[in-house]
Amino acid sequence: MVIIKDLEKLKDIRTYQPGEVYKVKDKYISMSRSEDSIQEDKNRYVLIVSSKELIKDRNSINVVSLTTSGAPDLYSYPLHKEFSDTADKFKPSEKSLALINFYQPIKKEYLEEYCGIIESDRYKVIALAICHNVVGVNIYDLVP
Repeated sequence: MVIIKDLEKLKDIRTYQPGEVYKVKDKYISMSRSEDSIQEDKNRYVLIVSSKELIKDRNSINVVSLTTSGAPDLYSYPLHKEFSDTADKFKPSEKSLALINFYQPIKKEYLEEYCGIIESDRYKVIALAICHNVVGVNIYDLVP
């Protein structure tokens, strides 16, 4: 029975929504960079892009990294004007971009601090862009 109790401790009981932004340690995010450029204590922001159904009963969650470097393009979507709610301590940068090419799962336990949520219309655009530009699935591919 001790094993079952330990497994229960690992479950993250927080609730998450698609489009929410959280702070995580940089070391938990995979990006194309050298291992020695990863700073153990540096934080990074991520956008939750899992559907509600995938969020519920899993230990991991799909996210995309946010950055303040670069310019908007096919894989980088501006976010600074897209927040419908922000936490008191979080102020989105005017240069904030969602990097959809770094779409990846991470463990829910790595999500530290809630920062805000983006508008649902912007979330839908980003989710569709991930399907089309990253995964390579188009709506017409799904029609039987």
